[in-house]
Amino acid sequence: MAESSRKERDEPNVDLRALCTGVIRGYVSLATGTVAEAGLTLPQWGVLERCARGQANTVTELTEIVPVDQASISRAADSLVRQGLLQRQRQSHDRRVVRLEATDQGQDVVRQLLPEIAAIYAMLLEGIQDDDLQTFVRVSRRISANARGQSALERRKVTSVLRHSRALPRQELGPTVTAKALVENPRLRHLQPIVRPA
Repeated sequence: MAESSRKERDEPNVDLRALCTGVIRGYVSLATGTVAEAGLTLPQWGVLERCARGQANTVTELTEIVPVDQASISRAADSLVRQGLLQRQRQSHDRRVVRLEATDQGQDVVRQLLPEIAAIYAMLLEGIQDDDLQTFVRVSRRISANARGQSALERRKVTSVLRHSRALPRQELGPTVTAKALVENPRLRHLQPIVRPA
């Protein structure tokens, strides 16, 4: 009974990828045309908005909250600088750190677009009760925190199990780590079927 309950908990019937993709596609389909009218792509809008509102001002900070890779953020920032919407400023205390600041023109573009983006959010959230929205926000933040909080060691363990899916239970996969030890980790129990019996 306990084994069955644990298996149900370890194998959720929710496809997080599909859910997240659906939310993002909904936003993208509605917002792309809006920002394009201002001469921006969605990655450029994400970078400009966050910088203008002071929520992030370096490429590293932006990678934490803009859902594209670091190279795309750098390209977006380069384009915004060329358009005169962003400017780069080196920190006096650390010349290696470059801050991205919205220019007056960039601030104007953000002020112009924010009401339209707010209207898109309202469309996407239509029919959703405040309590449900707060639950969604809380759960999403928890999932994000869980993803960020996974240690490098834990990620390596998962990778090792996947790479050595044909390993024998007592076969060593690295210094003092066996396939059996890996799948006995509570967070990795759902991977147990991929290890061959002795």
